[in-house]
Amino acid sequence: MVKYTKEEAKHIWVTSDTHFNHANIIKYCNRPFSSIEEMNETIIENWNKVVSKGDIVYHLGDFALGDKSLIPDFIRRLTGHISFIMGNHDNLNIMKSFESPFRCETVSWEEVIRVEKKTIILNHFPFGSLPDPATNRPIIQLHGHVHSTPDKPWNYFDNQYDVGVDNNNFTPVNLAELLDKIHYKVHIK
Repeated sequence: MVKYTKEEAKHIWVTSDTHFNHANIIKYCNRPFSSIEEMNETIIENWNKVVSKGDIVYHLGDFALGDKSLIPDFIRRLTGHISFIMGNHDNLNIMKSFESPFRCETVSWEEVIRVEKKTIILNHFPFGSLPDPATNRPIIQLHGHVHSTPDKPWNYFDNQYDVGVDNNNFTPVNLAELLDKIHYKVHIK
């Protein structure tokens, strides 16, 4: 488990479901783009506006579809150090092949991190509400997969948040800011 301070969390971003190069996602999720090129460029531009070179980005799955040979170019164009959590549209062997030469720090199925006293599970899929056995506080779960939107949020439990691009203006979410929002929802001290 990686532990961060609240100050370090200001330099950590979380996102999911970019679906780079996936033409059908525009139709399936009613994304406001006229082409995959426009979608790809908007997501890359939004990412690079908020993420600095030394920042960490946890991408929680479904990075790209279609021609896998384009994945290195997408990774090269994105700022920050990327840790990938596998989604249902990702291929473990393909994603692992992009680890160090392409600034991809890690590839895994799930990560558990701590920021101060808050335990956070990073997973592509949402699941039930669990208490942290060490503190009896709710475990915060950040996920993607459900493609919720601000006008149609998906939050079964107050300790969950969909970090997918569809729910966050096609932009990564800052971890420190997100934890402040969730703090008020679940009353974590």
